[in-house]
Amino acid sequence: MRFEPAQALPGSVASLNGHAAATPTTSILPSGFDAEAFVRQAKVNFLRLQAANDAGNLDDIREFTSPEMYAEIKLDIDERHGATQRTEVAR
Repeated sequence: MRFEPAQALPGSVASLNGHAAATPTTSILPSGFDAEAFVRQAKVNFLRLQAANDAGNLDDIREFTSPEMYAEIKLDIDERHGATQRTEVAR
């Protein structure tokens, strides 16, 4: 099975691709919003959450998720019966 990366929707913060470009997108952001810092931190958080999921680290996952999302992820990890997984994240 082959997965293709999702394309950012026009006008979304993700469409900035880490750059505060002069596009219509920037007009919907609050004045002074640091889009580059937002995207950079979002990537850090995603990588940390993915690493915690791969390792089955429920304590770390709890810090990043709502109680409902935590319960869903915990069920997935419990189904692995303690096995770790390795996910490669393209940067």
